[in-house]
Amino acid sequence: MKVKVMRLLCLALALSIIAPCHSKKATSDCGCADGKASKEHLISIAKQHVRNQNEECVSECYFSAARKAKAKRERQDTLLELSAALRRMESHLSAANVIKGVIDDDKHRATSDMWTDYALSLFDAGRQEEALLAHEESVKVAKKEGDEEASRALYNFGTTYQRSDRPKDAAKTFKLSFKLDQTNAKAASNWGESLAKLELHEEAIKAYTKALEADRSFFDAEWNLALSLLEVDKRKEAKKHLKKVAKRKASAVGKKAKDLLTALKKEEEESRDIVQNGSEEL
Repeated sequence: MKVKVMRLLCLALALSIIAPCHSKKATSDCGCADGKASKEHLISIAKQHVRNQNEECVSECYFSAARKAKAKRERQDTLLELSAALRRMESHLSAANVIKGVIDDDKHRATSDMWTDYALSLFDAGRQEEALLAHEESVKVAKKEGDEEASRALYNFGTTYQRSDRPKDAAKTFKLSFKLDQTNAKAASNWGESLAKLELHEEAIKAYTKALEADRSFFDAEWNLALSLLEVDKRKEAKKHLKKVAKRKASAVGKKAKDLLTALKKEEEESRDIVQNGSEEL
């Protein structure tokens, strides 16, 4: 097992994940010099370095902790925790390389969530095409895990398409996600957003409606539904949904709904005045 740990660590270093602390002084500065320190203590030190944005020491402490793991799964979980810490520090390529090291260490046991985290890290690191390929792997693995996992993998794939300004691909992917798990209101709502971006508002309305059927309290979906209804001149129905959203006074979307209702009311009053003045002139 120790041989495998060292192989993974060497792979990590070869991929330039970290600038390793080779000297005793550097390791001491990180707080990882005590060979008797427990894995939990090393992770605690690493978390302190996360707050200080010290990527070198965060990596050093987590790798030291991984070397102390008694089982392979425990070691993988420690390294995945490192990748999450690196993402929080916005060291996205480093995070991607750590996750890839874990995947390559035992590809047959790599989960769809691992592949998804790898894809998201790659995307945030500016590796868009590589990210899409990683999402494809995530979906393949997820289909073997179950419908809920496949729906989640497809949802994350859709968000990457959405962030890549590919609404047509995003809409198709979110639709598949919702089809596999019809409790996934976010998938239906994002499906609607992608359709709205394509100016397919009638279809978007249907998608938003499905989102609200899955989650009646999903006010972001209700807000977007109202906007699409306005786009197809269904003002009365749109106002009904806006009034529901406006009741959430403390939320940003509630304030937006209230402001839009005020603007619509003003517009209607101005239209009535124009019609009335025109009639008087006649």
